[in-house]
Amino acid sequence: MNHTKSIDGRLLRQLLLCGFENLNSNVHYLNDINVFPVSDSDTGTNLRRTFEMGINELAISPSFSEVFSSFIQGMLIGSRGNSGSILSQYFLGIYEETKGKDEVTVFDFCKAMEKACVVAYQAVLQPIEGTILTAMRESIDNTIPQISTETSLEQFFDVYSVELFQSVQNTTNRLDILRLNNVVDSGAAGFYLIVDGMKSGLHNATPNKDETMLFITKNAQEVSDPLTFRYCTEFLMKMHAEQSRAYFAGLLESKGDSLIVTVSDGLLKIHIHTNEPQNILDEFSMFGEYIETKIDDMLVQQKISQYTSHPRKHNGYVIISFAHGDGIIQLFDELGCDIVFNTTQNYQLNEDNFHFFINKFIDEQILLLPNDETIYATAIALYPPSKYPNVHVIDSQNVMKSYFLLSFMIGTDVLSDVLGTFSAYEHADFFVARILSITIQQKKFFVGFTTGETIINDSLDELLVSIASPEAVQPYSSIIVFHGQTARTDEIAQVSAYFDAFDGKDFAMIDGRQDDFDYIIGAM
Repeated sequence: MNHTKSIDGRLLRQLLLCGFENLNSNVHYLNDINVFPVSDSDTGTNLRRTFEMGINELAISPSFSEVFSSFIQGMLIGSRGNSGSILSQYFLGIYEETKGKDEVTVFDFCKAMEKACVVAYQAVLQPIEGTILTAMRESIDNTIPQISTETSLEQFFDVYSVELFQSVQNTTNRLDILRLNNVVDSGAAGFYLIVDGMKSGLHNATPNKDETMLFITKNAQEVSDPLTFRYCTEFLMKMHAEQSRAYFAGLLESKGDSLIVTVSDGLLKIHIHTNEPQNILDEFSMFGEYIETKIDDMLVQQKISQYTSHPRKHNGYVIISFAHGDGIIQLFDELGCDIVFNTTQNYQLNEDNFHFFINKFIDEQILLLPNDETIYATAIALYPPSKYPNVHVIDSQNVMKSYFLLSFMIGTDVLSDVLGTFSAYEHADFFVARILSITIQQKKFFVGFTTGETIINDSLDELLVSIASPEAVQPYSSIIVFHGQTARTDEIAQVSAYFDAFDGKDFAMIDGRQDDFDYIIGAM
């Protein structure tokens, strides 16, 4: 065994590269066991991106400090996700404790890791035990009593990797969500893989590619916590004038959770889970110039993650839809949609988000029901048939049309037959109207929306006659109404009575649980 007593820039570079290689080899495993703080299957991806950005900036120098400085600059700029942000803060702590040193002794390196834990904890507004933070702190606390100034780097990594492995293993029983899924914390596991890769590189050994199998096996049926905050929002900004970390944390602490704030060398880096990402970006624009922004829809990521573990509904194709309202989403699921993305009112569906939705299934035959004019136009532009013959964008630009199309495919499951059914009806004539109740000067009004027309009336019955008269729906045989969360029970009965009176029409009132319209009326 070698007896290395210090780390210079060359050895540091080697250790970091070996750590990245081992992390990169196990990204899919880390994504698979990712259930905390959100089951969005991206911890491995975020850790790899964070570490990779540091690796890409690595200097070639004999100086420990110069190599680490280049590494941490890339890491801080490129950090992604909750675990990636914590990892970058941890390495920042090591850098701050060793700054200016061309060589670092094993003992000083160990003490720098102890300081790094403090920096990582301080960056997180509300640290949670049983995560990567716990594994970082416990493992070094348990290692320090076992080393001395005579300990070699090889001996240190042998001891430290054992303590770290045990700390990671113990995370399962620290958090209920980990215990219920029978997994270790994915961020902590990723940190262990980095350290294990470094140890193997130091010993000139190849890391065991099945190292992760030593951790307990995930339950087949995944358990997820409900999301309080939907959007993982991150941004990097060059500040006009530097403010303290506490100042920015104070502005954000009531707007979400998983808040990590970093202020360093005129740069501000924010990570937060929130329901108002655009408002935060608009508010913070006054403090400087954005270098990079990123908003991930964790609800969508969670849904995609859960989809991959469920039995497939169809042989050879997947039906994807966008909808709003828990009742409508549940109904679409029952009618055959494999995955329904919950696109709330004024949902910002940019090109990157759209690719995230669709590209997870891009090797399959995809039937896409947009349910929205803007989403339909975006889908057509991004996935033209000439380039993506497997992506079938159905001309369903409202939720009622999609409901009827899905209803028509009942009893038909062969892809060619389903496409034929959709093709036969997607250009057929449909009737759609929407009703929204509003209060003006303490008086209630009903607003009706039809194609090219908006009507306001203080009488619900009179409005119904105006937007959905017997003559208007006469060509259609079926009438469906989705009532929303704000629709009153007596008014629901009133709407039902109105349409029940139509002779020769099939009518159904369905609880759509949407919060944008009181009623969505469709006829076919």
